[in-house]
Amino acid sequence: MAGFANQRLLAEALGVSRGTVGKYVQRQDWPVRRSAPWTTKDFNTIKRWRQTLSDDPSGKGKEQQADDAKPMQQSLDRARADALLKFHRARRAKVDADLAEQNAIPRDTLDKALSRFAASFVAVLDELEQSVPPRLEGDPKQNHAILRDALHDARRRLSEQRELVLE
Repeated sequence: MAGFANQRLLAEALGVSRGTVGKYVQRQDWPVRRSAPWTTKDFNTIKRWRQTLSDDPSGKGKEQQADDAKPMQQSLDRARADALLKFHRARRAKVDADLAEQNAIPRDTLDKALSRFAASFVAVLDELEQSVPPRLEGDPKQNHAILRDALHDARRRLSEQRELVLE
């Protein structure tokens, strides 16, 4: 090939469309002069240059693409942070509303209640341990009935305990 008189001929030789050559010529990194005619030496330079191209049709290098993406990433990060903050504020507002309506119990109050209930449970078990053995006799059926009645009584006392005095 002696040369390429226009973009259409260059495009045919490169195996791309004329529009693609038009975009190539406008790129900042275009390796030869921007207007026809192009020589065979120019054609070989263009072929080598095309092998270095990424799939990015904008003509920007990877560093430039990364720089261009920074504002978008910062915007996304800001949006995520705002959404997370709104979520936590809404969650806190819900907890505060539940506390105000007494649908929720503060954790320290719940811990005290649980501790107090466990203490009352242990007290009932201690009372069973003290009161049942003296009443047991040699008859296994009678012992079973005594033990069953004592356990039912303990269960009833625990279930009737509706209020716990928190210290």
